[in-house]
Amino acid sequence: RPEAWRGIERFLQSVEKGKLGGLASYQDTSPVTPTMTAEALYCRQILGISNSRRGAAREAAAYLGATPPTDRPANFYYWYYATLALHHNRHESHNAREAWRDWNERLKQTLLPLQVTSGQNAGSWTPNSLWGGYGGRVYTTALSTMCLEVYYRYDEDLLGRDPWLATRGSDAYRR
Repeated sequence: RPEAWRGIERFLQSVEKGKLGGLASYQDTSPVTPTMTAEALYCRQILGISNSRRGAAREAAAYLGATPPTDRPANFYYWYYATLALHHNRHESHNAREAWRDWNERLKQTLLPLQVTSGQNAGSWTPNSLWGGYGGRVYTTALSTMCLEVYYRYDEDLLGRDPWLATRGSDAYRR
């Protein structure tokens, strides 16, 4: 339904912040956070509106790059959305490629040592993380795995289409 898509776009506009509109908050009165910035960038990408807002995408990518993964505390939710957004954004410019490369290196350096290597939970990720207490081991393992599969999960050549655009019917490319 077109009104649902317009509602999504209105919400994203209501929480955008920063000089170029690339940063985002949870609510319009909340402060900017890396997690909400990553989610907003990703949402704009799958809605097909990030290409018309390159300055916003650059601002978001720079902010995410300045907030790399750290295990104090591990935030698998943030890492997942930032990984998606930065991976997709990597073709936009030299700086975007560098931002993706730097993010991915830091992600691997932080994420892989957190994987459990022995015992009955070998191969999983511990729920001792930000939000892990709510979702448990399945949650942290799923998000970790999805961060690591971004390379082939969204490969245009394998899928035969742009995997990033949401299907919204006839108004999909109205911009």
